[in-house]
Amino acid sequence: WAVEDGEPYNFDYYLILAPMYKETEELEGGGRKVGLDAFVHAEDEFIEEFAGIKFDYKFTRSKRVADSRNSFADTGLAPSRRCLVVHKSKVKDMIKRVESVLEG
Repeated sequence: WAVEDGEPYNFDYYLILAPMYKETEELEGGGRKVGLDAFVHAEDEFIEEFAGIKFDYKFTRSKRVADSRNSFADTGLAPSRRCLVVHKSKVKDMIKRVESVLEG
């Protein structure tokens, strides 16, 4: 709507929320050991190269109702998110990089 109304999009930074799964393992004492991280969308791995700032966060609810969104929980994978902050000066190169990877 903003484009149709002639309002500009002049952002300095772009925030990309990338869904991830973290490999986890139950320990005997009741804790968890966290292993490898994996992006749900392969292209996010290449977008991450252009992020000036990145950080992870996990969901606050420890128990979720079983559904297709958390079906990996039984296999030792915990859902999380990685926030990728990309400066506008890097967006064109980021798009070219992702396109080149997808074209294969």
